[in-house]
Amino acid sequence: MRSRAAEDLAIRMLARGARDKLVQCHTQLSAYVVRDIRNSEFGNQPAKSGPLPSTDDSNGSLVLRMHRSLFAVLYRRVGGGEIDTKINIEHVIDTYDIYLALAEPPIAVTFDEAWVIARELRGRRMELVRCAVCAVDYLSGDSSPTTNLCPYCWCSERKPAMGLGHRSRGGRSQ
Repeated sequence: MRSRAAEDLAIRMLARGARDKLVQCHTQLSAYVVRDIRNSEFGNQPAKSGPLPSTDDSNGSLVLRMHRSLFAVLYRRVGGGEIDTKINIEHVIDTYDIYLALAEPPIAVTFDEAWVIARELRGRRMELVRCAVCAVDYLSGDSSPTTNLCPYCWCSERKPAMGLGHRSRGGRSQ
């Protein structure tokens, strides 16, 4: 039996471009029901398939890293400490809406990428750290050496030695 709340959540997620699998995960609706909702609400568009986006920055641009950092900082503000223990899909949706309102086109972070960032923050594979040079929080992870460099300083005129010692050792920023 499907609830109206689950259907409403599915519509909200699909409207932002969520993959059917993510919608199923958070609504507990079957693949058939999600497909029917997608087709009735948004036309007969094919479902996205393939693996979820990766947060591996080895091929990511600095602009993409800045956009991901913006989403992560906003997500921490919306979700608070709760983001360390679970993915609250309402927080992801609300944060994504704020991100869309603030980010200048082209939009670099998809809803699926936003969800992956939330997952990586919860699993502590990525974290928000404060730059020791500009004091701005940015998203950092262990998958690539470049993720430990502040993308804001790198793109600005404040290009310091950009190596060890650039990242604040204070742990997670709030």
